[in-house]
Order: sequence, then C-alpha cells, then structure tokens
Amino acid sequence: MHFHIIMCMSPVGDLLRIRCRNFPSLVSCCTLDWFDDWPEEALRTVSVQFFEHNAMIEGNEELRRSITTMFPQIHRSVQELTMRFYEEQRRRVYITPKTYLDALGLFKDLMEERQQELHSRLTRIKNGIHKLEATNVQI
Repeated sequence: MHFHIIMCMSPVGDLLRIRCRNFPSLVSCCTLDWFDDWPEEALRTVSVQFFEHNAMIEGNEELRRSITTMFPQIHRSVQELTMRFYEEQRRRVYITPKTYLDALGLFKDLMEERQQELHSRLTRIKNGIHKLEATNVQI
C-alpha cells in the first residue's frame, strides 16, 4: 500500500523557500511538479465560462466576446512584462493562474458595483423628475 499526499503551494513570496528550508524532505524526498503557464485557449475558455451566466452582459454577445478576449490578452501582456522586468531588474514576479482568476473576479465585482451605483443614480434622477412634475402641477 502506498500513501500519496498532494500539496500545492504558490511560488509567490518567501513562504515556499522558507518551508523548503524548514522541511528539507519536501525537496529531497518528494516529486516536485512545476506547472507551466496556461495556454491561450485555456485562458479564453475560463473567461468564457466565468462570464457565461452574468446578468449584466446577458444578451450582449459583442460585449461578452470583447471581455472574454480582453482578459487572455491582458494576462499574456503582463507575463511578457514580467519577463522584461526580470531582465532589467533581476527580480522575479510570478503571474499564476490564481492571479488570472482573481482578476476575473475583481472585474466581475467591479462591474456589479458600478451597476448598483448606476441603478441608484437612475433611481435618484427618477425621483427628482417625479418631484419636479409634482411641483409643476402644484404651481
């Protein structure tokens, strides 16, 4: 019988280095699998699924297509800039799939926040128009 443990850690920050220093068997007695960047098609598929059931862009396929093609382009351009940053500054910056998912979530949250803000402004404008009409009738 074999006992397998799967442990995932992000290379971002000092935590992985500290853990490997404190527990040397993580490096000497384990198999390390380093995962490569997601391909362009995977990034696009994730963004399509992320915004598939979004009520804010429901029915607007042009906007949905623009959003779902924008995110993979942004992710790739940031990866290219991190390589250039490493060449110039000799400092690594890791752009992980989790970073991509966080960016999608942040954009979705920001869209919802802006929609609520626009809805409250529209409600205030409608209430103001009703008050002006009522005042006009009274005068």
